[in-house]
Order: sequence, then C-alpha cells, then structure tokens
Amino acid sequence: MVSLRIIESELDSFTKKISEFIKPGDTLLLYGDMGAGKTTFTRSLASHYGINTVSSPTFSLVNRYEGDTPIDHIDLYRLNSEKDFYSFDLDKYLTNEESVTIIEWSEKIGSFLPESYWKIEFKYCDESTRDVNITILHDDSLESQLKTKLRDFNISS
Repeated sequence: MVSLRIIESELDSFTKKISEFIKPGDTLLLYGDMGAGKTTFTRSLASHYGINTVSSPTFSLVNRYEGDTPIDHIDLYRLNSEKDFYSFDLDKYLTNEESVTIIEWSEKIGSFLPESYWKIEFKYCDESTRDVNITILHDDSLESQLKTKLRDFNISS
C-alpha cells in the first residue's frame, strides 16, 4: 500500500504522476465518505488524458469521457444492492480494455470486484488536505514503482 497526504495545491502533480501508470483496461475503485475528494480526484486525473469536463454521474450512473484515453466514470451512490450493479449492466465496464474505468462508492459492487484493480481510499483531513491510500491488487511491482514515483509526497509505510 502507498499512503500519502495530499494538499489541494499538489493534486494536479499527484494525478499527473499516477496517470503515467494507469492504462486502458485498468479499473480504479474509489472509496471515501461524501466530500472526501473522489470526484475532484477523477476530474484532475481526467485532465491528464485531455478531458476537460467531468461531472459526477450520481444520477446518470455512468459518464463516458472521450480523450487521449477514454474514461468511464461510474457513481454507485444511488445503488441499493449488489443486484442493482448487475441489473444496470454495469459489470461490462469491469472488462472493458479500451478505457479506464473509475468507480465511486465501489463498496457497493460486492462480489463483482475485478481480478485486478487499483483501490484508492480517500480520507478527509481538513478543507484542503486528504489522506490517500493506494493498493494495486495483483501487481506488487507496479505498486512499488508507484511508491518510488510518489516519493516527493508525504508517504508513510
């Protein structure tokens, strides 16, 4: 796990660095309370793929953004159960090799977790600061490279 403290003024630099590791077919599962920074993170990350307009898909469930790398942005806040994930046919995004899939409120997908994914947890510290934990499941080498790349940030082991 890579653990860091990100202040708002560092967000663009942080997302630029991790964008170098994210490729089409990757799934990013975002965890955190309301207001923890999940959509703000997505907006900043998307800007590094040539995407300038990002909005929360809370009511549409899925927004697709076209850019250098397409992003499928999914918000599961309104889902009541794991069955809803399947009934809305959202599982197809977990196997899409053409885009990056970013899922907010991903704890609601239950057993639909993909085999490998990025788990990114956000914790609100204050108005301009978040603690962020990143785990890349089934790719320890990539996680180690990421930790090295992010060494300029406040990292704890």
